[in-house]
Amino acid sequence: MCSSRCLKHTAGFSLAVTRRLLPFLLLTLVGTACSLLRPAASDKDSYATWEEDLGPFLPRFEGQADAVEEALSSSSPSVIAFDRTLAEVAEALREQRSKQPYYNAYTVLVFSGISREGAFTTREEIQEDFPEMEIIMQYQDPRYLVKVGKFLHRFEALDTYFQLKAQFPMTRIISDRFVREAINYLK
Repeated sequence: MCSSRCLKHTAGFSLAVTRRLLPFLLLTLVGTACSLLRPAASDKDSYATWEEDLGPFLPRFEGQADAVEEALSSSSPSVIAFDRTLAEVAEALREQRSKQPYYNAYTVLVFSGISREGAFTTREEIQEDFPEMEIIMQYQDPRYLVKVGKFLHRFEALDTYFQLKAQFPMTRIISDRFVREAINYLK
């Protein structure tokens, strides 16, 4: 058996060897890691004949080609039938919407606050600078709202929004509900 002196000598020897070999091990590790990151030189011609045809591995069904050809050749009657169906659905939707007393749309909100004077001042400024715009002033307890325009789609309101945004920085587009008779181009 080894005495404690023998163990100390062995431990000291292995520590000394480890300290000497550590730089070489690190250098070897870094060298191999860099060689793994560097792309290997390859022959470009080896990929020239590469084909990725999975046809032999795909399942085959009897009459598959015939069904595809038949569907392609008879597409025009189905398109006409689809157009008729689409027109019928659109007409039914138009009738259903026309029976509703309100419709959802967008407007440009220019002023929202509790100051009555501020609302009237904003309305007058819009009338002076933009006389062609339709201005709507509302009071919803406890605030006054000054809105401009009625738009079915948000993108339609963008032109008005950008015109007003330069003069009124708090301007924004909001969704709103309007009485059905107020719009006449849904027909």
